[in-house]
Amino acid sequence: MTDETEGATQTDDGKRKDRDLMLQLIVSFAEKNAGSAITLFVNGTVISGTTVSQKAFLENWVSTISDGFEAETVEALREAFGLDEDAEESDRDVADRNWIHLRDAQVFTPGGPPMPANGLLWRGKIHEVNGFSFGRFSQSDEPLC
Repeated sequence: MTDETEGATQTDDGKRKDRDLMLQLIVSFAEKNAGSAITLFVNGTVISGTTVSQKAFLENWVSTISDGFEAETVEALREAFGLDEDAEESDRDVADRNWIHLRDAQVFTPGGPPMPANGLLWRGKIHEVNGFSFGRFSQSDEPLC
């Protein structure tokens, strides 16, 4: 019996990679501007943030890095990433989603504060995510006992 939320794909070298179709569906919702708070577990690292569409991620990224650039350079970046187009991205099959994008993302390590304190833009491969939970992870100063 197979889990209906998982599918198998192959990498470029022919190795099988399992995909979490539930996570891809969450990304698909984000692509329709229905982002949600999520905590990801990626190879032992905890990353928490809010899902955003690829377009919103790229718009924020270009805005962040464009300080000090000439207007022509910023426009070239926007054009290179297709941000100068008004058309919405065509609906792709949920299984075609390969990346998850977060805003206000923080990385948590044992015993340390969340990094960075004010969050950042984060992009990761869906098939590298080991697990996830809904909601943002937060660190409390209160002892557990």
